Amino acid sequence: MAANDYLSELKNWRQEADEVYRQPRSWLTLAGLYWLETGDNRFGTAADNDIALPEGSATAHIGHFAFDGESVRAVIAPGVEAMVEGEPVDEVDMQPDVSGEPTYLYTGRLILVAIVRGERFGIRVWDTEHPALQAFTGRTWFPPDEAYRLQARFEPYDPPHKTHFANMVGQEIEVEIAGALVFELHGQQHQLEALPVSEGLFVVFKDATSQTSTYPAGRYLVTDEPEDGKVVLDFNKAYNPPCAVTPYATCTLPPPQNVLTIAIEAGEKYHGEH
Repeated sequence: MAANDYLSELKNWRQEADEVYRQPRSWLTLAGLYWLETGDNRFGTAADNDIALPEGSATAHIGHFAFDGESVRAVIAPGVEAMVEGEPVDEVDMQPDVSGEPTYLYTGRLILVAIVRGERFGIRVWDTEHPALQAFTGRTWFPPDEAYRLQARFEPYDPPHKTHFANMVGQEIEVEIAGALVFELHGQQHQLEALPVSEGLFVVFKDATSQTSTYPAGRYLVTDEPEDGKVVLDFNKAYNPPCAVTPYATCTLPPPQNVLTIAIEAGEKYHGEH
């Protein structure tokens, strides 16, 4: 790819990354994550609810989430307006995020969904008028540097390895490792293990810049599918996990084998607290 073509493509990619944050249901608009207890979990903006939602965002007492340890059902209080797929509901089974077709419950200016993390069920909440959305002026990036756009050798694991990655809420999540990406940078050979995703390979990594200019817990990178055993590994597209902008995400953390000792001064920066 010609240099000008690459820079134009990268600029568009980064603009699209900003647009992801500007959506009503984005990581920036997250307003809460509440783990459910077995039984009825009352929710609304009043302080006496089990799930006390942001003040002024919806009705004081919306209803309750009935949780039996395996499934969640939203029961809406009489006279309260709540919608699913544009239709009013009194009760609805909350299909969780891991189902592939989650149920999004709209009420007031909020959107609520059930999530599953390991054996825990929770309710994630977005506020479509979140102050962080109004304040967002765009992500901050290192200048493009084609030296960080590398060709890596993909070494598939046959069969894929099963292992556990830690997440930000202290859980160990079983994942499948597709293989290793082997590359040279700064005169040395390095390796990162990658997970399979629909669009290619997903890498969770950390490098020496996490102590100075990038998110301390690490960054993410998605590649295209390998071709002829090769993968383009473009660190100019390395981006921060959701936990960099919200305390209500459950981000996967890099495993020890994906912690690099070199500094990768490419991709997204971080200006929060280290």
